[in-house]
Amino acid sequence: MAGATNTIFAKMTSRVYPRVPDFYSMIMKQSQLAVATATNLDEFIKNGTKSRVSKIREIHQESEALLDVHLTALKNSVATPIDREDIFRAFVSVDNIIPAAEHIVNDMGDLGVQPNEAIQQMVTHLRAAVEALNSGYSKLATSPAAADQDAEAVFAACASLQRVARDATANLLKCDAEIKALKENQPDAKVNAVNQILNIFKQREIYRQLHDAGLTMNDCGKVLHDIVVQVA
Repeated sequence: MAGATNTIFAKMTSRVYPRVPDFYSMIMKQSQLAVATATNLDEFIKNGTKSRVSKIREIHQESEALLDVHLTALKNSVATPIDREDIFRAFVSVDNIIPAAEHIVNDMGDLGVQPNEAIQQMVTHLRAAVEALNSGYSKLATSPAAADQDAEAVFAACASLQRVARDATANLLKCDAEIKALKENQPDAKVNAVNQILNIFKQREIYRQLHDAGLTMNDCGKVLHDIVVQVA
């Protein structure tokens, strides 16, 4: 009889005080997948390990399924610890970096672009931004004010990535040697010039995608900052 009474009381209480899902934990799960993606991307760029590409694709599938679960939980939740819109933005913004990384490795393979120093630097900054974001989200439940330093670290890493992208693009367009060879009508000058143009287009595409990934992470940092302002 006592058990039945407790059950009835629990049901009544849940209607008045509905259980709030642990949205901070949900954001963390997605953030950890983003870290795993950035780590595998970094290792692929450094070592060229093909298994890292497969792992990024697996993580992408996992993240899509997880995002669906989390968005459904948000939709069905009566109460949330912070604005519903901010939780939605956190879910989606964190998830966006994962397909971006997959597109980068896919296009590098399709276009035959090999990692160079500029690409390695950009990916290093991207990984730093993702790790800073994950660090910030890990603090929301316990010390949210401290998470704003992590948001600033995200912004700094993204700014560094974009500087590298701009400099790399500028250097890529320097074709003085090819122009000189064409003017002097050197052997194979035309073929070399065409190959250089194709190489510029291919590398520029990867630079652009990495630059855009930096913008995506910058948006993630803004979402984290907005949440900190709300809860700190």
